[in-house]
Amino acid sequence: MARYQLKRKENGDAMEQHHRAKLQWTAEPSDCFCCQTAASLHSVSGSHGVMLTQGIRGSVPKWGLSLNGQLGWFRTDNYSSRVYVYQPSLYSSVSSASYYGHGVLAVLAGRWKEKSGRWMVEARYGLVRYFDRDEQGSGLQTIFSPWRNDLSVQLRMRL
Repeated sequence: MARYQLKRKENGDAMEQHHRAKLQWTAEPSDCFCCQTAASLHSVSGSHGVMLTQGIRGSVPKWGLSLNGQLGWFRTDNYSSRVYVYQPSLYSSVSSASYYGHGVLAVLAGRWKEKSGRWMVEARYGLVRYFDRDEQGSGLQTIFSPWRNDLSVQLRMRL
């Protein structure tokens, strides 16, 4: 898949042109395994951003188990050239994040579903490491580390 997008946004008195391009390759060698490689580019007012991601998804239907993982590397000149990526998420939720600066990310999500479908347990672990800063966020959300960890667990029971 190849996609190109041009947007014109007003910034103060000037019009900025946002150029976005994405190349994506998906391979599904079987019904239980999928591999996806993507490269995203964003250019605005002479600033550039790039993100490379590798995603792997697999399942074992016999056990009711599925795993979804993603690794990524990003580098941008500044906040205005930030890049976006969809990430594996828990049931009934969508996870889309934006990144700027220079760093890597990893996400691993897993789901176990009982054969009757009454119980489902899901977990998601995300990790981000920035190479160009020692803290992230602002105010009460400040993290005084270049690392950010995120763990989410969901237990569902159908009545």
